[in-house]
Amino acid sequence: MKQSLLLLSLLPVGLFGQSIFNDDFSDGLAAATGSSDTNWYKTTSNGAYEEGSGYLGLVSGTSGRGIHTTFGATSLGVGDSIRATFTFNTPDTIGSDRSSSLRFGLFNSNSLDASKDYTDSTSPDWDVVTGYMGALDVNMLDGSDTGAYERIAPSGTGANERLLGTTAFFDNLDSGGSDFTFYDNATYTGTFTLQRLDENTISISTVLSILGGGELTSFTVADASASETTFDIFGLHVNSNSFGSSNTPGEDDNGIDITEVSLDYIPGAVVPEPSTYAAFAALAALGFVGYRRRKQQ
Repeated sequence: MKQSLLLLSLLPVGLFGQSIFNDDFSDGLAAATGSSDTNWYKTTSNGAYEEGSGYLGLVSGTSGRGIHTTFGATSLGVGDSIRATFTFNTPDTIGSDRSSSLRFGLFNSNSLDASKDYTDSTSPDWDVVTGYMGALDVNMLDGSDTGAYERIAPSGTGANERLLGTTAFFDNLDSGGSDFTFYDNATYTGTFTLQRLDENTISISTVLSILGGGELTSFTVADASASETTFDIFGLHVNSNSFGSSNTPGEDDNGIDITEVSLDYIPGAVVPEPSTYAAFAALAALGFVGYRRRKQQ
């Protein structure tokens, strides 16, 4: 049994998925310092984030603020997925009746060089960007939903001037999931997954969980006329008056603290290398030998 487990541990990681980045902010910096880190940029203003040991604070108390990162262009074949996972701590103050207020998305830059800080919430640069956004309500009075959006095709005039700061540049695909609540000083994990189901269809899935309480909501919708299958930007955004009472970096109660973000590419159908088949054959042989020995005893 121990030999079988050893052989399983030697199987290629690529058989199950590939990590694009996994940033736990242990260096206390938005800039990448390790091989698994990524560089984070301000999407909306100079005050969009604050750095701290073990976290990157999204300063969004009384102002809508966002951050983004870029990565190598990742194209999805049929069956393939790309999944962003982000964990964050909420502050003392939680807003109410804030529709689609926590936003996250995977996008194609379409050759835009987005590897830089933006000092304003609007820029004509974003016009060319395509992709998908997920959105979570913050404590809606009539029940909170999870939404899925497709970014409208570029206008060609620079009019689509925000990445995640508005839903105006998106088509609302659908919303649903279970009602959920954001509490103060709690730890949440969100996952946002895009999977290519066939040549024309992308599945958009969001799951929200709370530490110690498990899954709160899950929502999936399929876009049967997918406009994008290649991605190289991930972004996070929080609307004003949703988390925190201040919009000043360095102050208490000024937004969520993001403690980890990871991005993974998950192949839908991997054909193992010959060496992998050999490993499986060895496992089968070990199992057969063990079976024969037990029969002979």
